[in-house]
Amino acid sequence: MSQKHILLVDDEDDIREVAAISLQAVGGWRVSCASSGADGIAKAIAERPDAILLDVMMPDVDGPTTFKRLWDDPQTRDIPVILLTAKAQAADRHRFEELGVAGVLTKPFDPMTLSDEVAAILAPRSSRPVTGSQVPAVVQAVFEDSRDELARRVQTLDEAVAAVVEGHLDEHRRAGAASVAHTLTGLLGMFGLPRGSELARELEHAFGVLDGPALSEAPRLAGLVLALRSQLDPHTGVAS
Repeated sequence: MSQKHILLVDDEDDIREVAAISLQAVGGWRVSCASSGADGIAKAIAERPDAILLDVMMPDVDGPTTFKRLWDDPQTRDIPVILLTAKAQAADRHRFEELGVAGVLTKPFDPMTLSDEVAAILAPRSSRPVTGSQVPAVVQAVFEDSRDELARRVQTLDEAVAAVVEGHLDEHRRAGAASVAHTLTGLLGMFGLPRGSELARELEHAFGVLDGPALSEAPRLAGLVLALRSQLDPHTGVAS
């Protein structure tokens, strides 16, 4: 039996790396990666994978738009697509499922169960044994390599809070802070830091609903960012 091939489309390097390790080591998949919707479409046409795992929130061409373009092309229409999203509300999941995708998985995902969740959506179910005992150690290593980049993202949130205090948080910076918090929600959950993921989700919501001057919100935002920063302390590490 030939090795199954999955195309992973996500604009976040860390998420692609950990997801690919999980799918390869635990599920036995051959994994190709793309960092954008346009790149994903091109690779889907060229490589004809057995399935596509597609992130919903990406710049330029998002997941639903990418899926529609795949569906409109006879060359890729029959490839099952699983959406990967940080939007866990039932209404969001239902809306995505109505697009005609094979299934929807939520971020943050557990690297040890991701391949099983993919297999549960696709048919026939994979009969490959789980052989991924090395995955947690690899995830830990990726987290350590990514700590500085994660800290830079938290610094972006810190700067957005300072802009709130100074009264010049414009729409561009507000939307950017919400986007950074959204990314951290998925990354920290994937790295085994559920509290950090929860804090980032709170910040995403808080920045998402800010409208005009919001000096009264500054202390709460600053407290959330401080707590989030503590999750990246070298002594915190990835949860076991």
